[in-house]
Amino acid sequence: RELDQWRDPAALWNDLLVVNIVPKAYSTLILEAIKRMETEENSDFPLSAERIYGLWPDENKIRVPWKPIVVPLFKELLQHTVIYSVSNQWMKVEQVHFSEMDESLEYTQSVLNYLQNSGKQIAKVPANIASAVHFTTCTVKAVKKVTPAVVRQVLRKSGHSGPAEEKLHLLQFVLSDGVYSELIGLELLPLQNGNFISFSSSVSEQDIV
Repeated sequence: RELDQWRDPAALWNDLLVVNIVPKAYSTLILEAIKRMETEENSDFPLSAERIYGLWPDENKIRVPWKPIVVPLFKELLQHTVIYSVSNQWMKVEQVHFSEMDESLEYTQSVLNYLQNSGKQIAKVPANIASAVHFTTCTVKAVKKVTPAVVRQVLRKSGHSGPAEEKLHLLQFVLSDGVYSELIGLELLPLQNGNFISFSSSVSEQDIV
């Protein structure tokens, strides 16, 4: 509605369509695309997570008249399994840890592999999806992300039995936020003989490295 149309029923009708009907139709389109990808229907036009993510609006590029669609659309979508995990499954937001790690860093893949092998679901999403998730859920609950703190928590619970190189990559990542007090008890301290021992705060003679 323009300012001079404030009492125009036709303009009000358009407003109600934008706020109530369009988000529902839009979310139905995206959820149907996900369903078709899962069942491999329309094999002449194969769907991928990237293509489906491309259907989501980018809130920074939407013209003003369409802005009211954004919140109801994202709220509707994020109740469903609309996040594609690294293990090739569609999942809900609360089931995954989002990775914002730099793919060019040497330790990134080791960290993500370790978390996956420890039972965590990982998702890497494009900027428009990350923005939608943050925009919609940050006020309700924290979005889970791959952080050094999460990796330290998993190490403390599950340990690590992989190769030395992977241990060093994990060490590099868990050091990256500078919270050194949380290293205590993690078996990631490399010795010259190739073994690893736990970080310790003990000052007794036999524990000194």
